[in-house]
Amino acid sequence: MEPQAPHLTYVLEGRDVVAEPDTRRWDDWMRAARSRDGLVVERTRMTPGLAVVTLFMGIDHNLVAPTDDGPAKVFETMVLRDGEIGDQRLYATWEAAALGHRQVVAALRAEAWL
Repeated sequence: MEPQAPHLTYVLEGRDVVAEPDTRRWDDWMRAARSRDGLVVERTRMTPGLAVVTLFMGIDHNLVAPTDDGPAKVFETMVLRDGEIGDQRLYATWEAAALGHRQVVAALRAEAWL
């Protein structure tokens, strides 16, 4: 049996990541989720010019820019400084993304990155 090709696009069922190989269905799902703010895992405004946002991206960043052979990396935490994207971290699950978000916020609050 041939190995199954990895998927590029994913959706959420609740907080569970599910492959969606049909790009039209994926696009419809992403538009609907975006309209209800359903892509946001957490968002924290630290100061007027500093924020941390963690999102479900729906695209496997591990395929786009491979870092390992692990699971699909479909969540991303970004540090935004004056609207510019700074540090970024990738995760495979909602739970890991939420934890990672809290860790980044804690590090910023401890002035480790300020």
